[in-house]
Amino acid sequence: EALKLELATSHGQLKALTASSAALEGAVDELRRRTAHTHQLETQVDALTKMDRLRQSHVFEMQDLKYTWSTALQKNGARTRASSSSSVGMIPHEPSHEDHRVAELEKTIKQKVQQGGQR
Repeated sequence: EALKLELATSHGQLKALTASSAALEGAVDELRRRTAHTHQLETQVDALTKMDRLRQSHVFEMQDLKYTWSTALQKNGARTRASSSSSVGMIPHEPSHEDHRVAELEKTIKQKVQQGGQR
C-alpha cells in the first residue's frame, strides 16, 4: 500500500516536472525568437545609420562643390567684367549664363547623390 502511494506521488511529481520542463522550453524558445528579432532590428538600425551618414556626406560634398563653383564663377565674372571694360568689342560675360552653369552643376550633383543613395 505504501509503495502504491509512493508510486502515485512520484508519478504526479513526474507529470508536474514534465509540464514545468515544457514551459521552460517554451520560454527559452520565446527568448531565442526575441533575441533574433532584436539582432535583426539592430542590423537594420546600423544599415540606416550608415546610409544617413553617407547621405550627409553627399550633402556636405554638394554644398562644398556649390561654394567652390560659386566662388570660381564670381572670380571669373569679375575678371571678365574687368577685361571687357578695358577692351572694346568683347561680349561681356552674362550672369544668366553663370546661373545656367550653376543650375547644371547642381543637377549633376543631385544625380550623384541619388546614385550614391541607391547603392
